Amino acid sequence: MKSKDQEKVVPMKTSDLVGAWRAPLASLLVALTLTCLMSACGGVDGGGSGAPVGYSQGSITGFGSIIVNDIHFDESGATVLADDGSTPLQAGDLKLGMSVEVESGAIDTVAGTATATAVRLHSSLLGAVAGLNQTAGTFTLVGQVVQVTSATVFDPALTGGLAGMANGNLVEVHAVYDPVSSVYSARRIDPVTSASLYRVRGLVSTLTSNTFQIGSAVFVYTSLPAGVTEGGMARVLVRPTLDSQGRWVVSTAGLGERQPGEGAHVGLAGVVSSYTSLGRFVVDDVRVDASMVTPTGGTVAKGAWVKVEGVMSVGVLVADKVEVKVADAGHGGPGSGGFDMQLRGKVDSLNTDTKTFKVRDAKSDTLRDVRVDYSQASFLPSGSSAANLAAGVLVEVKGALSRDGHDVVATEIRFR
Repeated sequence: MKSKDQEKVVPMKTSDLVGAWRAPLASLLVALTLTCLMSACGGVDGGGSGAPVGYSQGSITGFGSIIVNDIHFDESGATVLADDGSTPLQAGDLKLGMSVEVESGAIDTVAGTATATAVRLHSSLLGAVAGLNQTAGTFTLVGQVVQVTSATVFDPALTGGLAGMANGNLVEVHAVYDPVSSVYSARRIDPVTSASLYRVRGLVSTLTSNTFQIGSAVFVYTSLPAGVTEGGMARVLVRPTLDSQGRWVVSTAGLGERQPGEGAHVGLAGVVSSYTSLGRFVVDDVRVDASMVTPTGGTVAKGAWVKVEGVMSVGVLVADKVEVKVADAGHGGPGSGGFDMQLRGKVDSLNTDTKTFKVRDAKSDTLRDVRVDYSQASFLPSGSSAANLAAGVLVEVKGALSRDGHDVVATEIRFR
């Protein structure tokens, strides 16, 4: 992997609407578009001829093809890129808990599968740890508060998880960002060997002629970087040393979020940063219209953690499904008990003394770095046991993270 101190920012243009989002004529056009997409034009569910591409943004919660927002994306033939959007990576660089953007062919929403064409890392922060609080499970990075939870995956090099970290350590954090509380709920933390520039992706506020804020941190610039707008998401690279007034000095910046293409079947998981009504709210800088659906799980509001699915039309994600996750429950947010993970593939590196093994993907032949602890697992089908585990045997593992964030503690192992 190329050093993270050589990142580039490629600003992207985004569509904008003229006037109201949902004027009567626009409503009619959206309805007609959806009707076409879901039927004769080659529906997004069935993957028929001419079906639009898929786009998903979220955390990797499993393997055997990467699992993002409950969709299994076969990444064996995909282009994999670093956060800068240009540095090529390998399939083995995709790890549990990483935030990614996935472009794919048509998504089969019944089977929950798709073939990825491109996968891009989408981390939130990179910098030196400060204000580490082992008891509270928090620290700051580039002036931003990071919360460690039971769903935070730690690179094996960070022995003991959070206990293996210290102030001054260089780390990269993949997280779910809450633009209301300005807290980053960590999904994965990796050590970094060196970095000439630090990075933060967050919501811009208090924009002036030479400064802006992300959270409570102040950033100073000499000329307004492309992509930095009041109330918008931005990806900012800064010098590692604060200026004499305690401000981060901006090196360059760009748009913080990609905008899915027109007609794409989109899946997003994130926190609502702006809310006017069900017909007009924002998740990860993507405008959403959910006026035609009834959300499940709770009430959509600013600060709510949601999963949204739908189709992009005229720059707006027209939702056909919205799930509200209270307090990010089950996904590693405040008060969460962690989330279930799934691994599929061939048994590798079996150690019967420690009762652990790793999983090698059957399609990409990638050996995943996370270990499976099978000491507490039940085995299926009936009559199976740990004695059936052997190198090359196909298994499906379900479980949750160990306390140190290194292993998946299996609750169920099914032989396939």
